[in-house]
Amino acid sequence: MKTKNEILNLKKELQLKEELIAKLLLDVENSKSNNMVDITDITDMESAEQELNKSDDKYKSVIQFLQEGIIIQDKNGYFYRCQ
Repeated sequence: MKTKNEILNLKKELQLKEELIAKLLLDVENSKSNNMVDITDITDMESAEQELNKSDDKYKSVIQFLQEGIIIQDKNGYFYRCQ
């Protein structure tokens, strides 16, 4: 049979273990909320960007070798591009 002091010590140990488990669970919950991951597939975006760059390069090469001057204006009359 256990003495009164042994029972009190066991209760203290149990309480400490419960507090430790509660703290560990709280730490796990906090770390879950702090570690978020966002994954986005950018394959289509990269393909579109490459096609746009190719188109822009073709446009620039055509404009560059023209002997006539070209002025491109926006609808407000501001010059967008001159060659």
